[in-house]
Amino acid sequence: MAAGDSSIISDLFEIRGRRTFSANDITLWVVDTFRNLFGITATQIRTEVIIRGKSRGRADLVVQDSIGIETKHNLIDELDDAKIQVERILRKLETEGDISPVGIATDGQSWQFYVLTEGQPFEFHSFKLKESSSVDDLRNSLFVGLTALRYQKDRPHPTAIAIAEAFRTSGPTFKEARTRLIAQLTYLINKQPVEFTSKFIPWFELFSFVYNNFQGRCAAWAEYSTDLDAIASKLKKIDTLNSLSKPVLEGGVELFIRHTYLALLAKTLSALVTLGEDGVAKALLSDPSSIITGEAISKIGVSISDENDFFVWPARGPSPQRIAGALTRPLQRFSDDYTDDVFRHLYEDVVDSATRHELGEFFTPKWIAQLIVRQTISKHSDTVIDPACGSGTFLVFALRRKAELLARTKHIEGSDLEELLSQVSGIDVNPLSVTLARTNLYLATSALLKGREQIAEIRPRIYVADTFVLPRFTDEQQKQLEEATSRSTIIHVPVTPNISAPVLPRLTPDEVNKWVELMGRHLEEHSGNLHLEALDDDLIEFLHSLEKTMSELRKKYGDNLWKFVLRNYGIPPLLRRKFDVVVGNPPWLSFREAKEGIKEIMEHIANQYAVKPSVQTKTSFNLAVAFFLASSQFAKVGGKIGFVFPLSVIDSPAHSPFVGLLLGKKLFALEGAYDLQDVTPHPFPHDLPCAVIIAEVRG
Repeated sequence: MAAGDSSIISDLFEIRGRRTFSANDITLWVVDTFRNLFGITATQIRTEVIIRGKSRGRADLVVQDSIGIETKHNLIDELDDAKIQVERILRKLETEGDISPVGIATDGQSWQFYVLTEGQPFEFHSFKLKESSSVDDLRNSLFVGLTALRYQKDRPHPTAIAIAEAFRTSGPTFKEARTRLIAQLTYLINKQPVEFTSKFIPWFELFSFVYNNFQGRCAAWAEYSTDLDAIASKLKKIDTLNSLSKPVLEGGVELFIRHTYLALLAKTLSALVTLGEDGVAKALLSDPSSIITGEAISKIGVSISDENDFFVWPARGPSPQRIAGALTRPLQRFSDDYTDDVFRHLYEDVVDSATRHELGEFFTPKWIAQLIVRQTISKHSDTVIDPACGSGTFLVFALRRKAELLARTKHIEGSDLEELLSQVSGIDVNPLSVTLARTNLYLATSALLKGREQIAEIRPRIYVADTFVLPRFTDEQQKQLEEATSRSTIIHVPVTPNISAPVLPRLTPDEVNKWVELMGRHLEEHSGNLHLEALDDDLIEFLHSLEKTMSELRKKYGDNLWKFVLRNYGIPPLLRRKFDVVVGNPPWLSFREAKEGIKEIMEHIANQYAVKPSVQTKTSFNLAVAFFLASSQFAKVGGKIGFVFPLSVIDSPAHSPFVGLLLGKKLFALEGAYDLQDVTPHPFPHDLPCAVIIAEVRG
């Protein structure tokens, strides 16, 4: 309950208990009620709105240009006049906006809700407050009435540009959502700090570990976060964060809030597509946290997010309904025909270009992804992985390509799409990107399923993990992966300097998920000893290692984020040599721009594959080459790999050894190289010249 909520009911009956009071007293109380219960701002409420034309009159209140409210001293005595005024308000609002509005007549105690049906006002909901009513009773009753808000049938198509316009950082939706997220964060920091820090600290550690100059970028973000000073001050008192400067913490929290905003938007959109508007309205009323955690759709077989990912923290505070509702309303303006990567332009707005450049993130134009997919996927049964999947552009086109090839041989059933989806996988080190990619792949699957039987489960196989885990392994660990037969030794995969995940190479990702769930329940329920006698020795050792790691993570971070970590970060070794096709757009970063840890990986891979540049050209060696070579380990012998590169990879002296490797026909056989520098408009920002390379993996 928000700070001003608790006195709402008593304030109403204090007003109504006076010897004299007016309808204007009720109007002021209604304004305060909407502001306190739903976070409506003063700029979203208009009073004494003039109604012109045939139906002249005056609306006491108009909220968000979609809710017209007529207040009365005593609704029962003045009901006929109230209905006339509500009809006038509804007709005015219907002609002004793209929403089918709701009209309300109230004296504070009695409430009646109306919509226009066939041009006439229809009462569809009413309730009456008692002095014993709770604030939650009022909130829920109002919410039921407001769910009648429906956008008209000619809703615009949800293109990436339209979504970016609706949710841009300079727009009202972002500002409202950010305000509510900060309020939720402030509450958690003061009341339940572990609910926030258990997500923020490992997120910050992860980005600092894998991304170049991440803390420097956070400091630059401090200019956007002047209202986060108090939060940063409290975070600085935490042992693991006290060495960071205030600007780094302020900027880090700002970026985390923005990532959370995009992740929640993806989850809300997925819920609308899965449950429909009525289903989401019920979820927002009965269990709004389930929209934020993803549980609202996971319980019916759609898994877009992990139950304890980095972005569930807004579900833990007092106002999840306000946050999820703020994102639901603008999404309802659009049709449900999602066929595009709807987040690509919005991401570029929410996360500035300088930060994306520092992180090596460049969104791939759709036509380049289509080119690579068509050059590499030749059979509908091909298994495909994008090891730097971003928001999932390659994965969506891979699924469509496979469906297109299958459709040439048979009529596609729902079960066929379930099989095709299971053959498409992705990895990205950015947890936000993974949420967006899972959502986009789910939307693509849903579009293909239209008119076909539905499938029991939609679970995109996209993991938050680091493809560079593989080259970090020692020679002995690499040998174990090569052998990885029926029995093998446990390998520990580094996640951050403080976290590692145990891996048993002979397991599949689904088996890992099963054992993580089992061990998680065991720890949560304190169920005593597990009966492991019937299992193999190496599996028993793996489960004990899981238990130890979970306990350490739980102790360090204070909640069950460890489930999320362990079902994701240990996955890359399990996918080695499992795919017919590897596609993607790797991170682009020159050796001179990389931080020390990344430089070490680049040098290690360059030595491992004998593509080390000369001393004179070393600083120009690109991370994309190292990533290509690391990613090739996902391909089966005889498989295809297709990547988009900076053009320097094929025309710079620093990469001559790599080009020689491609032409040598021992480890790779080059099948195609496309110079795209003269393409207009240019595919990437800042006119970065690029090329596409297609090769067969031979060893």
